[in-house]
Amino acid sequence: LFAALPSFSPGGNLTFTPTAGIAGTSDISVTMADNSRPAAGLMYVTHRMTIVVQDVNDIPTFSLLESFVSVGTNSAIQRFTVVSDMSAGSPSEDCSVPGMTGCHRQKLSFIVEALSDSLLFLIPPRIDATTGELVLSPGADASGVSSLTVTLIDDGVLNINTTSNPGCIRPEDSTWGGRTGNGANVPCLIGERARGTVGRNAAAPVTLWVQV
Repeated sequence: LFAALPSFSPGGNLTFTPTAGIAGTSDISVTMADNSRPAAGLMYVTHRMTIVVQDVNDIPTFSLLESFVSVGTNSAIQRFTVVSDMSAGSPSEDCSVPGMTGCHRQKLSFIVEALSDSLLFLIPPRIDATTGELVLSPGADASGVSSLTVTLIDDGVLNINTTSNPGCIRPEDSTWGGRTGNGANVPCLIGERARGTVGRNAAAPVTLWVQV
C-alpha cells in the first residue's frame, strides 16, 4: 500500500507515500516513549490508527497500431488488429497483480463515432476491446475514404459499498436507491458503483481512416 512507509516527525506530523495505483486500508500502531528519567524506567503510550487510501478511477489506456486500413469493394466482413495493450488504468482496476485483494475488474469498451461516411459500410466499424480488432463490412459497390473517432472507456466499477458511503447505484441513474441491505465493504455488482464515487472514465480519442 505504501511506497514510503508512514512516519511521524517530532512535531507529530504524519507523512507517507501511497503506492501508485493501489488502494486499501492499513492499521498502524504509534508509540511515543519518554526516557527522561532513567531511574523510573521507560515510559511510553501507544495508540492505533487507520490509514485509508481511497481509489480513484484512472484513465484507461491503449496503443494504436494502425491508423489507416484498406478493404476491397464488395468484401466480406473484415478484421484488422489496430489497437493493443488495452488497460483499465491501474492494477486495482484490472486485477493484474496476482493475489491482490480489493481490486475490481472494470469492463472496457471502444466507442466509435464521428463516422464521416457511413454509406460506405454495410456493417459499421467497431473495435473489440478484448482483441483490439477493427471489424467492418463495406457496402455493396461502395468506394471512398471515411474517418472515424475511437475512444476507450471503462465502466467505473471499482468502488466498494462502505459504511461511510452505503449503497450501490447504476452509473446511468444516480438517484436509484441501490442495494443498501447487503452490508458494508461489499463490492458493487457489475453495472453498479458505490454512491457518491467517481463514474466511468475515458482515454483521449484517436482518429482512424478506412479506405474502401
